[in-house]
Amino acid sequence: MEDGAAKPRLPFSDMVRRVSTSIRIGLLSNRIGSVPFAGAAKSISSAFPVAVFCSPIWKSITINLRDYVGRRGRTLFGDRWTVDLPPGCGEIADTVEHLVSSFPRELVCSECNAADGKAKLMMKGAIPAYFSFSPAEIRTFIEPVANADHRVLEDRVEKAWEACAPSLNARIALIDQTLNMIHSGALYRERGTSSFRMSQRQFEPQFQLYKAFLREADRDERGRELTRTMAEFVARSVQKHSPVLPPRPRREAHAGAAPTDNEYAAYCDVVSPRRWREASEDWACPVCGRGKRALIRKSGSGKWAGGIRELVEPIEETDAIAVKHRRRTLPGFSHAFIMKGSQSVHICSDCADIIPRIKSRRRDLTDIYLKLDDLRSCIQTATAHLPHEVDWEEVARRAQSNQAIASAWDAYWKHRYLTSRLRHIFRVFAKEGGEARGLEEAAEELMFVAEIDEKSEALHLIRWFLQEDEHFGGEEARRKAEYHARKAS
Repeated sequence: MEDGAAKPRLPFSDMVRRVSTSIRIGLLSNRIGSVPFAGAAKSISSAFPVAVFCSPIWKSITINLRDYVGRRGRTLFGDRWTVDLPPGCGEIADTVEHLVSSFPRELVCSECNAADGKAKLMMKGAIPAYFSFSPAEIRTFIEPVANADHRVLEDRVEKAWEACAPSLNARIALIDQTLNMIHSGALYRERGTSSFRMSQRQFEPQFQLYKAFLREADRDERGRELTRTMAEFVARSVQKHSPVLPPRPRREAHAGAAPTDNEYAAYCDVVSPRRWREASEDWACPVCGRGKRALIRKSGSGKWAGGIRELVEPIEETDAIAVKHRRRTLPGFSHAFIMKGSQSVHICSDCADIIPRIKSRRRDLTDIYLKLDDLRSCIQTATAHLPHEVDWEEVARRAQSNQAIASAWDAYWKHRYLTSRLRHIFRVFAKEGGEARGLEEAAEELMFVAEIDEKSEALHLIRWFLQEDEHFGGEEARRKAEYHARKAS
């Protein structure tokens, strides 16, 4: 590229990906450089790429002594000792928690995090539960091993604890002294007014940048993309070795036991009893086809379980004119899937549980949406009075293919908001200056928001938005009528 030539702008997704990757690398390099107990990690890093190495094996280590301050106050003065304290005393307690902590919040590998717990188990009874070794102290009693758990040396643990005990006792004494002064009223602090803090925050550079970003990303996908990227980073960072979690061991279910007539008549779902009572006896799950009686099964504890859940399913917009106008007025969205509304469908609890279970198994997946067809394709076997057999690989594949639905929800609600806003502007100015004046003012607003140059195009779109508003109003009226009818019955 020649000197002085303009550099092409990176897509926002690439910018977010580079920023989040640099954050991960910075965190890990800081931890490896400042806390040299990660020798094993250094040897592993040469065998794995950054994306695999950075994400899965790093955890956060915190200070249990922070929680001890509140518990100690309840032990000394009773559970309700904070009720009669002046409002500003909570800030003093926060300061004490920070003061008695021997190290800040830190990122360490999962093996070093586990070594802290193993060391305390070796000296169970001597080391209190509210104590945590600092990263530098953990370094003194472990021997890192590549691709394996660290070796924890018991004799070094004893030496580390002997060195830490005097400092811990001094911090405990400081907590007791401070809490007694707070309780007696000798130590207090006025909270002050919130107006100064709020005004001060408005001028902070980070807050200004954040508000500017929200304004710029108000009508496109950048806000959700940033949130999703950070959520994926956090999800991978608290997992060990792999983004795919193994299924939790479950108690063996009773083999297909059916409830008796008396048991079925007395049963009511504890999660959604009203929905269970309102469902007719000929109701069947639209996914697995089981009826009310067939979905009841014995849980691991031997009790009857099962019920009817609600699934909100998006409805795709099929009108070509509406799709064209939505793309024109919300150009910042990909519109791979465009919603015209949603519908609530009642499904059985076993079918509904597939969504939370895939979220716990695959925490690297964000914005998980599964439609009725997706659930049907993922269930291998649906047997009466037994949990479903599910193809979890197919569930994950379909969840990944439905990533566009999350963006569609955002675009749908922004479209609803824009419709309501333009309707309000039209009504206000039409009341004062007639319909032509209302259309003119609403068109001016739309030209600014959607970056439309031709006024004739904006006027045409305004008339369509007013029709959309009538459609949304009719949908709301229909739903209210259905709700009141169900309530009356």
